[in-house]
Amino acid sequence: MLVKRMRLKMLYYILIGIILASLILLMPMLNLSADTQTESYDSTSSHPPFATMDSNRDSNAAQSFTAVGSHPVGGVQLLLSRQGFPGEVTVSIREWGLNGPVGEDLVSGTTDGNSLPDYYSGGPSSAEWRRINFDSILNVTHNTKYFIVIKGTNPEGHFVSWWRNNILDGWGYLGGNPSYKLSFSWINQGYDLFFRVFDDNSIPGPDSITLTSEDYSIAADGISTTILVANVVDCHGDPVEDGLWVDFTTNNGTIFGSDTTLNGIAPRLLESEPSSDIVVATIIATIDSISDAIAVFFVPEGGKDVTDSQTEIINGSGTMSNTLTGGAININASGEHIITVAEYQGNPKKETVFRVTGDFYDVHLNDSSNVNEVIIRFCPATPQTKIFYWDGLGWEIASNQIYDSGCIIVTVNNSTQPNLSDLSGLILVPGIDTVDVGIDIKPGKVPNSINLRSKGVVPVAIITSPEFDASSVDPDTVSFAGAQSVHWALKDVDKDGDLDMILHFRTQELNLSETSLEAELTGETTGSISIIGTDSVNII
Repeated sequence: MLVKRMRLKMLYYILIGIILASLILLMPMLNLSADTQTESYDSTSSHPPFATMDSNRDSNAAQSFTAVGSHPVGGVQLLLSRQGFPGEVTVSIREWGLNGPVGEDLVSGTTDGNSLPDYYSGGPSSAEWRRINFDSILNVTHNTKYFIVIKGTNPEGHFVSWWRNNILDGWGYLGGNPSYKLSFSWINQGYDLFFRVFDDNSIPGPDSITLTSEDYSIAADGISTTILVANVVDCHGDPVEDGLWVDFTTNNGTIFGSDTTLNGIAPRLLESEPSSDIVVATIIATIDSISDAIAVFFVPEGGKDVTDSQTEIINGSGTMSNTLTGGAININASGEHIITVAEYQGNPKKETVFRVTGDFYDVHLNDSSNVNEVIIRFCPATPQTKIFYWDGLGWEIASNQIYDSGCIIVTVNNSTQPNLSDLSGLILVPGIDTVDVGIDIKPGKVPNSINLRSKGVVPVAIITSPEFDASSVDPDTVSFAGAQSVHWALKDVDKDGDLDMILHFRTQELNLSETSLEAELTGETTGSISIIGTDSVNII
């Protein structure tokens, strides 16, 4: 056991190193909230970066902006990537001059250029909106121009790339223009660099957290693992500061690791537990009372893997929209609950005796206490569709379901089957429950001759057998060759001592032709089980 733990620990740190490197390099652009943003230029018409700051250009590039109103400025955000390792990068604001920035820095701040995304690794997609907070607050004056200046420190060949608009578009930001410094002179360019100005220089705390897993399901062998990653951002959509603790909990399996945030990312390793049945592990990641949750399924040998999964935390009554079942899931409850909807690769249980018409789903509720009911929608569906669930021994039809507007709506509460306590990894599937039944067209006659010109009726018997009781059929649901019955009765048609059902259908309503060789009868039992039967016909 000790050797196993040591190997897991080594594997954990190797995998965490790989995933952190990948996530940092491929981190996408992040949108900001507008509550503290003032001036900006962030057109989506991006082009390969203009500013390559190194010693050839005296490590300087600049973009001017015009203050809209008098307000404080505490930081900026620039769309950046790197080429090589530019080291520490300084960003400042200076006064505006006709040919470029003038004077000393009014305010400044620094950032680690080596941690920017590598332009050569990801190309145009590898750029990051990097937030730089200034060391003090600058109060700008309405309608006054200022320059944002960036400079690197590394020698030639190591660049910070500041992204710009398409050069063919010309100046896209009417309140300014960009420049770069060549030796001791500033040279104006014919396009604009992307920037955002903010009025606050404090370090924002966590605002949201997103928890993901490398795998939806792993083997239930007590050895298999998957990597969990919590991505924490502030109110501007930026990664939170390094060194923050994220708390991970799980109801099943074991979590390893104790890493704090690095570039907003906190990883862990989840190990499964041995089981002969499917186990659902609900994992919660929390920082500063902000949480997110996911589920990982431990699948026994020979079981079906989970191909997709959705998890949502709902406080009180609420709705989980656009789920894998094709419709919403509503919960009527008090307190906090976690709902997971997963889709299996195939049937995870015994074979069905009904015709499956959709995918196999797992609906999981982490805690059924203080829950009044859960309503699950399966869409699209037909009126003939039924929702079946696995009760531990076999497939049963959910007791409380209706068809409405192209969906089957299943209600689960404490008096239904399944009930709320069953929502702990409840497997459901849409299908049509069809039982083959024996029928006899024109009982006692051979062959079963039908004259389509006749104005009379055709008798058809549904035969009772050891496997099927004809008296359970709802006669109002029976259709024969497209016609509805005009009369029915229970009688022993085949003289074997039990009751069969005899129904009569108008000949003129039968959907048969001169080439028809057999006819089909369909219907449902009073328990909503579909039936089907066929017999030969002789058209005269």
